[in-house]
Order: sequence, then C-alpha cells, then structure tokens
Amino acid sequence: MQCYEINPADPLWSELCALNTTADQPISPDPKHLLCGVLVESDGEYLARAVCYLNPYHRIEDVQYVAVGYVYCEDEFKTFQMLSNAISEVAKKNGVNKVLGPMDGSTWNAYRLVTSKQENPFLLEPVTPPYLSYFFKQDGWGSLANYHSQYTDSLNDNWHKVLPKHEFFIHKGVQFSIFDKSKAAELFEALADFCNKAFSKNYLFSPIAKVDFVEKMMPVLPILSPEYTLLAKNKSGQIVGFIFAYEDLLNKENKTLVIKTLARDADAKYSGLGAVLLSKVIKCAKEKGFVAGIHALMLETNVSTQISINYDGNDYRQYTLFSKSV
Repeated sequence: MQCYEINPADPLWSELCALNTTADQPISPDPKHLLCGVLVESDGEYLARAVCYLNPYHRIEDVQYVAVGYVYCEDEFKTFQMLSNAISEVAKKNGVNKVLGPMDGSTWNAYRLVTSKQENPFLLEPVTPPYLSYFFKQDGWGSLANYHSQYTDSLNDNWHKVLPKHEFFIHKGVQFSIFDKSKAAELFEALADFCNKAFSKNYLFSPIAKVDFVEKMMPVLPILSPEYTLLAKNKSGQIVGFIFAYEDLLNKENKTLVIKTLARDADAKYSGLGAVLLSKVIKCAKEKGFVAGIHALMLETNVSTQISINYDGNDYRQYTLFSKSV
C-alpha cells in the first residue's frame, strides 16, 4: 500500500476524482486555496483519497489549519491511517501543525461528518459512512466544532409573540417579500453581498465571490418555494434579513419544512428580525398543511440554536468537524 501526493495537472488526478463515484459524475474539487490531493493505492486499486486546502480564513486563535476535504476511504482502518499520515505530512511541509476536516475547501461546500444515527435523512442533509467518524476518532482526531439539526412536530409559529416586532419593522420601512424566481440570478448576487457581511463573523467563514455564489445557488431553484424563502429589505432596498426554507420531499409521511438558512444584518436595530422571518415562514407553511419542521445544521453555540428551541425544536441529528495536531 502506498500514498501519492498529486496536483490537478497529475495524470492520477482523474483517478482521485473518479474514486467512489459514478463514471459520469466524478467529484470536482474546489480549486480555491487547493494545496494537493492524496491518493492511497494497493496493487493497482485506489482505496482512499483526500484533498488538502490552505485557506487563509481557516485560522483559529491565530493558528493556521490545513483543511481536508472530499474524503473517501474504504472500510479499513489501516487505510485511513495511511491517508491521515499523508495528510499530516502535507500540513507539515507547508509549515502548518493543525488540520481540520472533513471540509471541502470552505464552509460554502460540504463539511462535517454525521456522528449520530442517520436513518431517514432529510433533503440536502449530508450523509456520511458511519465508520468514517469512528476512524477519525480512533486516529486521534478530536472534536473541533459540533453541529446539530433539531426537529419539531408541533410547528409553532409564535406569531402572537413576534407580531409587535413585525409591526415595528414595517413602521421603520422594512419590506418583506417572497423570492422572485424570475429574477433569481439578480437576487442571488444581492444575497452574496448580504451573506458576506452577515456571516463574516461565523466560525471558519470564507468570503465568496458573487459569481461563485450564484453558481452554487442556481441548482437549488427546483426545490426553492418562493413563499418559504423571504427577503427583508430596508428603505434603501438593501437586504437586511433572509430565510431559506423548503419542503422535505424525502419525507412521505409528514409534510415537513426544513429551515436551512436564517440571517439578519448585525446592526442592533434589526434585533428580532430573524424571529419575525421564521414566524412568517412557519405561519405560511402551517396554512399550507405542514405539520413538522427541521432546523438544519446549526453550530451548537450559534444564536440560531436558541431560536430553534424557542420554536419547540428538539435534537434530531448531530454532526462533527474534527481536528488534529500533526
């Protein structure tokens, strides 16, 4: 068994991208901040892969980390150990002694492993092999950040509680509107600016270019229901709040709403806007026959977790981002 450290110009790169994928759908690693790929081979068979990134925004308490993404490994711990050791060598060669993962380059791409039972995943939820989180732990990777999704079967909109705030924002000139899919590209460009500002202090956040944001969001349009994707704009027409929710089309038993993204401008004058947006969407969903909700993929220390609890959310699934000293 041996490891290869390769770059996108290497003939083996196509093997890395094709590993554990269908012939017509190889992975396409994000090129931004990409260091190299690592490929494990034995007797002509490729058994594991990872792609390493040196993202300057992945600094924690002024310590730089190498991010490891697009991780695949067969269900064999010794193979994972070889992959992990090779990742450590990549980090050390680049003057870095901390690694984190899985993260496909940035939080705009796939990251985290499911670390709880994952029966009946909801639409767009990450699904990862159960053995992989075990391998990370056995190899000495510890928990860097924990995330969870919360579920409620009561779908409480709390409208009576937020109504005064809603009227306050209306009085201040805030306008609420559904997502106009006919202007999707234009709205996604505006949302790129908003997200870069609103998420700038989020854990391990990296800014994203408008063109990249639009490219990532356009494939979501088929599941985007305008009435569950709301924008709040100030008098100047700038976005100051946003919520993205959609129906869990994988759940055939209960009509379930997935609340994926909720954000507001950090200015204190918009305090409470997130709760108003959430209440408006849940109120609309209830009128459409929805009976359950999932608050998806929240960092445990984020304010969104408390908002979810206020709307009767209970722990449903856990996820972990791992790290290791090398």
